[in-house]
Amino acid sequence: MYAVSVTTEISDEGASQGSAERPCRYCGRPVPQRSGRGRPRAYCPDADCQARAKRDRELRRAVPGLEGALARAEDLYERMEQGLTAAIAPLASALDAELSPRGVEARLSAERAQAQAQVAAAMAGGEEAAARAEQAEDAAEKAAGRAEAAERHARHAEEERDSAQAAADQAAADAERVRAEAELLTGQVKAEAEQAVQRALEDAADVRRKAAAEIETAQARAEQAVREAQTARRDAAEAGRTAERVSREAERAALEVEQARAALTEARAAAALAERDA
Repeated sequence: MYAVSVTTEISDEGASQGSAERPCRYCGRPVPQRSGRGRPRAYCPDADCQARAKRDRELRRAVPGLEGALARAEDLYERMEQGLTAAIAPLASALDAELSPRGVEARLSAERAQAQAQVAAAMAGGEEAAARAEQAEDAAEKAAGRAEAAERHARHAEEERDSAQAAADQAAADAERVRAEAELLTGQVKAEAEQAVQRALEDAADVRRKAAAEIETAQARAEQAVREAQTARRDAAEAGRTAERVSREAERAALEVEQARAALTEARAAAALAERDA
């Protein structure tokens, strides 16, 4: 069935990607389209137009000559379109998951959480050192209370207090160093994440350009095949008209020959009658 030609199908596919409706490839009625990504609907959803179109193509493919060649070209174009759509859809979904604001924000949140965990660990170490310092001070106070009874225990307690204070100072210095390293690491992670996002955006743009170029090339080849098929069909139609014209001329010539034969027969009969009368 050629209610909708292949050239019209190709032009309708490019023009109806952003519209709410597009004509059915079989019956021509408007078909509502889904919003978002995905292959557009080409046939009526509540009818068997797609099954009928498939049966018609199978029947036309079995026909020899131009009709079968054109049906095979239509089937090849539809398979090419389905293959390109199936190949590009997973790539678009993966790029959308990786490069969407939500995905980038999730990655940045994970990096921030890791940096905050490191800072919390450093602060916990500082608090532990401060607690040890307080315990050492308590021990020093108790030793001072017992200084009169045992100076040796008092000196030992003072030494423990000094050691604990040094440990507390060292722990505070370590916590400050860890905090500075965590801030530096956070800045580096953020810069690397921004660079990765920029590279991913550039790669995605390159992939989109290549996919668009391949789609345009495939469409151009399909359009060329359709134009060649239409030219062949016109040539066949012209040859048929020429054959009909030659057939009519041959019939007319045969009629003239019959008429000449009849005239010759009549002339001979008249001559015979004239000869007999003479």
